[in-house]
Amino acid sequence: MSRISFQNIDKTKPDVATSLLKPFLIYIEKKYDKAALIQFVRETGMDIEFLENGHNWISFDYYNLFLKKLVEFTDNPKAPFEAGIYVLSPQSYPSLRAILIVLKLFATPGMFFKRIAELTSSISNIGKFELLQTRRRKILFKSKLFEGYKQTRYNCDAIKGIAAAIPRFWDLPFARVKEIQCAAEGAESCIYEISWIPRPFKNILFTIGTVCILIGEIIFFFVQKEPLLRIEHLLLSAGFFTIIYFINKIFKFRTILKENEEIQKERTRELERAIAISKKEYMELQEANLQIVEKANKLSILNYISEEISKIDQEDDMLLLIIKIIIDCIGFERGFYYCMNNYFDVLKEPLSFNKLDSKIKKQPELVQYTQNKRWITSIFTKKRPQIISQKDLIGGENDNDIIFIPLAVHNTFFYLIGFDNFSSGKEIKEKNMQFFSTVGRQLEIAMNNIYSLRAARNVLSSIPSSIVVFDRNTLKISYVNTTYLKNFNQEIRNVLGENVFDFLKIPEHYKERFKIQIDRLQQKKNMLDQEYQVGQRTIGYTLFTMPDETGGKNEIGIIMKDITEQRDLQEQLLRGEKLAALGTLASGIAHEINNPLYGILGTAEVIVDETDNDEIKDLAKEIIDFSMQCSDIVKDLSTYSRSLREEKSKEVDINNLIEETLRIISYSPNFIDIKVNKELNDIPPFEAIGGEMRQIFMNIINNAIQALKGRGELVINTYCKEHFIIITIADTGPGIPQKIISKIFDPFFTTKPAGEGTGIGLNIVYRLVTKYNGFITVKSSPGEGAQFTIKLPVKE
Repeated sequence: MSRISFQNIDKTKPDVATSLLKPFLIYIEKKYDKAALIQFVRETGMDIEFLENGHNWISFDYYNLFLKKLVEFTDNPKAPFEAGIYVLSPQSYPSLRAILIVLKLFATPGMFFKRIAELTSSISNIGKFELLQTRRRKILFKSKLFEGYKQTRYNCDAIKGIAAAIPRFWDLPFARVKEIQCAAEGAESCIYEISWIPRPFKNILFTIGTVCILIGEIIFFFVQKEPLLRIEHLLLSAGFFTIIYFINKIFKFRTILKENEEIQKERTRELERAIAISKKEYMELQEANLQIVEKANKLSILNYISEEISKIDQEDDMLLLIIKIIIDCIGFERGFYYCMNNYFDVLKEPLSFNKLDSKIKKQPELVQYTQNKRWITSIFTKKRPQIISQKDLIGGENDNDIIFIPLAVHNTFFYLIGFDNFSSGKEIKEKNMQFFSTVGRQLEIAMNNIYSLRAARNVLSSIPSSIVVFDRNTLKISYVNTTYLKNFNQEIRNVLGENVFDFLKIPEHYKERFKIQIDRLQQKKNMLDQEYQVGQRTIGYTLFTMPDETGGKNEIGIIMKDITEQRDLQEQLLRGEKLAALGTLASGIAHEINNPLYGILGTAEVIVDETDNDEIKDLAKEIIDFSMQCSDIVKDLSTYSRSLREEKSKEVDINNLIEETLRIISYSPNFIDIKVNKELNDIPPFEAIGGEMRQIFMNIINNAIQALKGRGELVINTYCKEHFIIITIADTGPGIPQKIISKIFDPFFTTKPAGEGTGIGLNIVYRLVTKYNGFITVKSSPGEGAQFTIKLPVKE
């Protein structure tokens, strides 16, 4: 089934006479048979009788499709050319046989070519032939189609086939057809040069003359019964014609030599043209090879740029490095860049790199290139590199080219990179624009990544907690935020690559637990808050896994915060809750114990008054003493309950209360070899219940004396600072172990043997200090004693 459609075309438009199709119809019939010809014509949508009648007309579109169909049907691209052999065959014009015979006898190929040029209007309305040059055996003619008609390659082949076949009508070799230019390849018209071997007219005339003479001699001999000329005359005539014959052969041989010479010259010219074409193709191949090498070099440069970009996280360093690479590889003399806001105002002086002196420097004068907002807006609107002359930018006579590459960073910052040859004025080639577009895209992506990472780092650095990221397997630190460096007083170069256990000073006994926590992170993404102790500091932390999308498949993050104060406050709140519960307990104990205690005390006093037995009286007095001791204990417990205190607040002198407390304690037998150093400065009166303040000092000083075991130094200071009364009580005893220092204010916590302490003395102190909105802290190191500091707010 035909792939060429003859539908939707006007077949019978009077463009071309059907006589031009005769050679092609004969070609198909000769190549196949009549049935194939009928099938072929039927597939073109026409009748065979219509086409065989040379007086009909067809459209030029049908004619072109006919030739294309001929090539498809015969599967021979040269079919339109080969069919030209039948242009002057008797099958083409059976009614003109006599004319063809006369034409063959008396005409020449040159005459026929001239006649064709004159008769083109009678067989075609699509164009005209024009003889440009005529010679004895060569013509140069032009074929030009009228406007609206488009030349095709198959039509050109058909014209060349007919021109080449015309000499065959006179039994001469095919003409040589040279195509000077072709409209099918974009030229204005087709120009052909046709050359052929001429007919040997001299040889024909000589033969005819010789035959005529011989015939005349024979006729004269038979008519006269006696020859007019004797035999010697015949021999002389024959010799004469023989000489003429050989002279003709000599001229013919000379003609052949000239023709061979012309052929050789033509072959030489063809060879020269072939050499020129080969040279041109070689140059084109060399140019293509240079282009391939240049593209490979540019690809290598792009790969190098990509590798270098991935190593740099500072935009200035990255841009200057890329500028150096391009200057070295492409050959510019200078490169520079601007950083601008979204109004295209330059934010800082442009930096440039000069190849001549290999220096990076600021060039404020380059800002003048950015004063013309119109072209800047145009560059960033088009989003591609552009070449602009200095004359167009700032005026003047200098017409040097400058290439600019735009970079938009989150549509917030705009960078403009420029290159020029300011010294030599060398032209910048347009063919490199694709390369600069690729470089611009790479840089824009890298710049956006830098700003995104910087924004993330700014967020991480603004977090008040320390963040550390380390490798799960090697435990080496890969990232820390600014807060960590500040809190731990470190520099980044001393942190990265260090072992996280050593650098975070995780205690030896805690490392195994830490490793277990890391292993458990494989089952879950994060872990609940944990903490560990470093000296007197409490460090809280939370572990989490880094997402795989960021390349942190084996990395773990840790959020750290010093929670020492938070933990102290939490413990203070916990103590407050314990004390509140203990106060309720104390009230109940006081109420429940006082009633039977008063009964015991009253009964013992009655026994003392009523009995005369001294021994019984002594025993009753002991009962009274023990009852009073129990009463004192109940009173101490009752300090937790305000309902048991009827004393009212008043202004008291803290220094006097301390003096009174020392006088009372000085009677203790453990106070003999203890040295007291006092520095009691002027402090304002403090509104409080005097008994409660005495109890605070009594408990702290009494604990210090017990720690000193009768020998050592007691130091007491008072002063006022920032609206607080500060009281410090220190001893030179053995100190308090770190593991229990956070528990000494807990109710009933004591390190003394059973029967020597109740564990509520310091708890009462804590309770009373917090009652007056004060603070109490303890500082102690083993072997260096302990120091209690009380801060009481002064009313303004």
